[in-house]
Amino acid sequence: MKNLINISLIFAVSAFFYSCADSGSTVTPGPGNPLKGFFVLYEGFTSKTDYAYYDVSSGNLMNDVYNANNSGNFMELNPGDMKINSNRYLYITCRGTNSLNGKVFKIDAENNHLVNFITYGTNPYGFTINNNDLIVSNLGSNYVTRLDINLNVIRDSIFTGPMPIHVLYGFNKFIVSKSSLAGEQSLASINEINFDVTKYYFDFPPVSSTYNVNGYFISSYTRKIIYRLDENDFHKVDSILLPTSFGYIGEIIKKTGTTFYVVAGNKELWEVSSSGSQLSASIKIPQVNGVTILGAAYEESRNEIYIADNNDGLVNGELHIFDASNSQIKNSIPLGGRNPKRLAFRY
Repeated sequence: MKNLINISLIFAVSAFFYSCADSGSTVTPGPGNPLKGFFVLYEGFTSKTDYAYYDVSSGNLMNDVYNANNSGNFMELNPGDMKINSNRYLYITCRGTNSLNGKVFKIDAENNHLVNFITYGTNPYGFTINNNDLIVSNLGSNYVTRLDINLNVIRDSIFTGPMPIHVLYGFNKFIVSKSSLAGEQSLASINEINFDVTKYYFDFPPVSSTYNVNGYFISSYTRKIIYRLDENDFHKVDSILLPTSFGYIGEIIKKTGTTFYVVAGNKELWEVSSSGSQLSASIKIPQVNGVTILGAAYEESRNEIYIADNNDGLVNGELHIFDASNSQIKNSIPLGGRNPKRLAFRY
């Protein structure tokens, strides 16, 4: 494995995670079935990675689910990302504390028992799942890794530039965004057939991305501008400035084929709509005292927005559920861990 960036950068990037949760949405759309429940990734007992599960029908919340269902064992420190595949298996990345103990876990979502894990890479973080491939970023280095769904390494190092953090699959390409602390302000496009890499350079850090029928969209961090890029050659087609009072924008969360959400300052959620060549933006969820947004997701079957709130890092976090039509809060669920950051829905 390559270790091309001094690991001390990983500790410096910790401040970034609490100022811009930009690893991307982890939502898998429901296959036309009602929502059964959802998983919330957080820092659990002794600050180790763990997660909660909320059963929608009963209203019951189970905390520290991994620890409780795996003989008291723990995952590593520093949770990264979480996704559910085929509505059955949870995949979770843990950055660990150095380049030697970052791990990816595969967990049976029905009984929460560990299926397999792999220790590899340099601080594995954001990832995407496409068919039988996982493309996982290595935040502490300058490459992503291709795994199969059984966590076998298919290709160790696909070089994308330093500090890759968010991986998106869209228009038959894997798109890799970078940390705001990366020395190279580039977006990497990976061909899904031969895995060749093309990099596109900007004068801002492209920290998060999504796509819809109108192209790719990227978040420009302190510029507070969303850029629309052509899906073929990545030239800038359009842009819109979010008039937030906060100093940066981060994560982009896909909603529909023409609409997405953007987290501003980890305090606000904005809605951006794209209709042809026109972009428009409006505030969706304004700032609430004490709420810090470390992650957000949209759930289509119930038309709800989910906000992972770390309560300014002072106590255990909460999960807030909003009606996406009128932005009214429907439920707040206290969690048994700190710094909740990712969600995965089960149908």
